[in-house]
Amino acid sequence: MVGQNDTLDFLAGERRERAILRHMMLSLVGGLAVGAVGELLSHGQAALHAVYDPYAHLLLAAVVGWTAAGFGWAVLGSALAALGPVISTLGATLFAAGSHDPHLGADGMELNLTLLALTSAGTLVYAAAAGRRSRRGSGGRDNGGRPSRPNR
Repeated sequence: MVGQNDTLDFLAGERRERAILRHMMLSLVGGLAVGAVGELLSHGQAALHAVYDPYAHLLLAAVVGWTAAGFGWAVLGSALAALGPVISTLGATLFAAGSHDPHLGADGMELNLTLLALTSAGTLVYAAAAGRRSRRGSGGRDNGGRPSRPNR
């Protein structure tokens, strides 16, 4: 009976890969949505946009880092979440009537540092969550509190 455990392992791996891909796509789409809402708010009240802009991006990076499947996936997901608002802002320049000045920073270095900071924030949140999960102890359970599968 060679095939049963191999098939179950393959199916578990497929489910994990699909969940990772879904997480990556949601990171990018979430970044696009945060950027689009930020662009809409930038044409309204300045106080509302000033509150929304830094904290929404940081919250998205934290959520992406917290829910990542591994360290590398946290880095990639945080980078995608940080690039999403940039793509939205650049897209808004195409659709804006007249002269629309994209508020991406004074120069390229500021944009690069912002992307690095958001990616690092998401990665640090993953590291904090992973450290918290490992300190909690398994107590017969692993995988985030779900019962472990017995060895067959």
